[in-house]
Amino acid sequence: MRIRTPVLILTCGLLLSACGHKAAPMPLLKPLPKAVENLSVRQLGAAMRVSWQAPKTNQDGTPITDLDHFAVYRMSYDPADDCLECRDTSTLLRDVDPDFPGDVQVVDGRYFLIDRQDLLAGRGYQYRVSAVTNGGYPGVPAKIRRPYLQPPTAPKELSATSLERFIRLKWQPVQPVEGMTLLGYHLYRATGSAPLALSPLNATPELETGYDDFTITVGSSYRYAVRAVWKRDDTELESELSNLVTVPADGLQ
Repeated sequence: MRIRTPVLILTCGLLLSACGHKAAPMPLLKPLPKAVENLSVRQLGAAMRVSWQAPKTNQDGTPITDLDHFAVYRMSYDPADDCLECRDTSTLLRDVDPDFPGDVQVVDGRYFLIDRQDLLAGRGYQYRVSAVTNGGYPGVPAKIRRPYLQPPTAPKELSATSLERFIRLKWQPVQPVEGMTLLGYHLYRATGSAPLALSPLNATPELETGYDDFTITVGSSYRYAVRAVWKRDDTELESELSNLVTVPADGLQ
């Protein structure tokens, strides 16, 4: 008994010592962003246009104060595959800095990214977009997928005429495409030296082969192009761009 007493006392002493010193508390994890909003993908000619809006709040409802970038991933898949969730082979397509988006266009808080990398007709493409914090932690991912089809040919002979207070655009009608329904035409415009907008000038497809643009400012130059809008089954897509026409600033009336 006398042999074990010191050991027992020492053990109790160590336990008491340990109990008297608390470890530093673990820092609370910061809230993570909700999923990006209104994620969409649309085929424009030989490219896919991916667009989204930043989430307004974190998952716990607090404001987002540490957004660093958006991570955009892409996965190619066989449209006949009935179990896409069985395996995810997505690879990073692009990191988009909201402060320095580069060639990603931002219009009214909506991001427009163009993907032209190795797209193959007959394949499908899934895009996954997450808002990522300064610490590198992604929020809830948003996903969308679309098949990629052979791009229809562009409308031809686009012309522009400057008239009093508006610009009149005309082009030749496209030829029918087997298995597709023509929905109309989208006009795309650039002002000054800016790149051609990735969202169309007209909200709904123009059914005729002409368009009058009244949203112009005297003293500015404009460039225009047109795409045909088609539908196959449940998928809408747009043709390649037509020829580009320019209306110089001194050509406006």
